[in-house]
Amino acid sequence: MGSAYSEGFSLYMEEINMSKTAILVDGGYFRMRTSVLYGPHSAIETANALSSYCKRHLTEHDISHELYRIYYYDCPPADK
Repeated sequence: MGSAYSEGFSLYMEEINMSKTAILVDGGYFRMRTSVLYGPHSAIETANALSSYCKRHLTEHDISHELYRIYYYDCPPADK
């Protein structure tokens, strides 16, 4: 059993290993790829799949990422 200091230090170290993460999703590309790979789905099914896919990317090796926000955009490319 550790002292209060060592337990507090342990909690502090866990906070250091966590980062806030924002995910940027190209909605047009995501919808196109999922329909090609998995066939057509309803909007609800697609949203649930996207949410699940994003959350799977929040853990890597020994670092946990806290989800800050998912940015979803769907617009045509800008003309040059």
